[in-house]
This record gives sequence, structure tokens and C-alpha cells, in this order.
Amino acid sequence: MSLYRFILWLLRVFSHLYFVEVRALNPERIPPSGPVILAANHPASILDAILMAMQTRRQIHFLAKSGLFRNRFIGALFRRVGAIPVYRSGEAEGSSTRNVEVFEKVYELFERDGCLGLFPASHHPFLY
Repeated sequence: MSLYRFILWLLRVFSHLYFVEVRALNPERIPPSGPVILAANHPASILDAILMAMQTRRQIHFLAKSGLFRNRFIGALFRRVGAIPVYRSGEAEGSSTRNVEVFEKVYELFERDGCLGLFPASHHPFLY
């Protein structure tokens, strides 16, 4: 069992203890194979990614802000479960050039028929 699957199993157990009910509408629309992007709102921090991951058997490789990778242990854990850091302008030096590497990783993921999870512009001031 991969680390991703083990962590997801633990989170499912805890979610059943915490939530009365979690429902997904039309999870069968997530293709079982082939490259795919899953995009969602992001109002509740890491909980959104956990709930999204619980809706498919596919491993989701989430784009995550680079600040989450600053702690060596947490960063290693996120990378181990397939998260990809994104360098937003103003948060990381050389963000535009570092993001070229991010897109290369995403292209490689899609070449392997991978699943990418992202939360687009969830905190952008012009969206409120």
C-alpha cells in the first residue's frame, strides 16, 4: 500500500468520525484513467483536498502553494504523496522561472495519464 493510499485510508476513518455525511454528486464523471484535471473551490484549507481525494480511487497530484513546503518534514511528506509546489509571485524569489519546472512536472504527470488537482484563484481579490 502506498503512502498516499494509507494516509487517505486514515483520513476516511477520521472523516467518518467527524462528519455526519459526506456526499459527492456524480463521482462517476471522474474518468478512471487518462490525464485529467480536477478543479474545485477552496474555502476550507487542506480539508478541501482531503474531501476531493476521497471521491476517487485515482491518486490526485495537487498543486500547492510553495509556502507549505518550507518545513522540511511537511514538504517531504507532501512531495511523497505527489503534491507539486507552485511559486506565486511575491511569495518566492524567482517564482516565474521556478514555475517552468512546475509545468514540466505537470506535463510529465499527464504523459503518465495522471490526475491533477487544483484550486484556481480561490483567494483572488477580484473574485469577491
